[in-house]
Amino acid sequence: MTQNKTLLKNISGTVIIFFGIFQLGFIHISFLNREIKSKVVYENVTFFRSILVGAMFGFAWTPCVGPMLTSILALAATLETVKQGGLLLFFYAVGYSTPFIVMSFFARSVMPFIKKMGKYLPMIKIATGVILIIIGLDILGFGVFHLDHDHDHENEASYENGIDLEEKTGIFENDVAKEIYFTNGEDLFFKLSDFRGKKVVLNFFATWCPPCMMELPELSAYYEEMKSVEDLEFIFLDLYAEEAGLSKSEIERFLADKEIRLNLFFDDEGIANETYGVAYIPTTLLIDENGKILLRKTGMIEVDEIKGIFSK
Repeated sequence: MTQNKTLLKNISGTVIIFFGIFQLGFIHISFLNREIKSKVVYENVTFFRSILVGAMFGFAWTPCVGPMLTSILALAATLETVKQGGLLLFFYAVGYSTPFIVMSFFARSVMPFIKKMGKYLPMIKIATGVILIIIGLDILGFGVFHLDHDHDHENEASYENGIDLEEKTGIFENDVAKEIYFTNGEDLFFKLSDFRGKKVVLNFFATWCPPCMMELPELSAYYEEMKSVEDLEFIFLDLYAEEAGLSKSEIERFLADKEIRLNLFFDDEGIANETYGVAYIPTTLLIDENGKILLRKTGMIEVDEIKGIFSK
């Protein structure tokens, strides 16, 4: 499942980028630009004929909306739940249909305006292509939303994810970290309070998550450098290994191929995920010796940020 999810994201991102380049005009595919016109005049307009004309209109517009609609479907396929994908498609449908509904009431008055807008269509097409490329890069893990580290953790959570995870879970900085239980993948169980008296870097991740895999090499190097320090503990918690049916050895081999070595643990029962409301990954908590949360960071974290927090 992990490999399939990653493959789907990569395919979706590539398809969206392809259609973005197509919109920019760098790729020419003749059948996508083909147009067939037919003029039909009805003397007696009926509801049935209106529906028929609407259906024909929608079919005729398939080449026009195809690149964007395909991109939206590909993006929806990469989301976590059917609800999220359905909501994305709903807003696409609303955005697509609303102008036509409004125009139906003011057809005569808006037609001159529409004709004037025709000269701006090439610019609109270019803007659409750029947006598609940005979305595709973001899905592949190289978008501006994943590479921007200039926001503090609260703004970044709102900016990247559209929600404030702290308010959702009731877990705030300076609160005492809630107890969670996890396993090392070898039938040994641990609880977060076992590490009381040490500074803790608690990182929630998954191997199919592109931003997670982008930040892990730096965190892995920092872990290798600091793992002998007695008052500092690293807990890298894979939230979805159980769901993917992957063992600790399989994940370690996967990470080792990328020269990533971690103090690896697993959230087999989903308790940690639910307790901390980790809706988006990576998420990192920095906890002091007394169990107080110093930082909750949604999105990629840098080693310098960890050092800065713990040095205060």
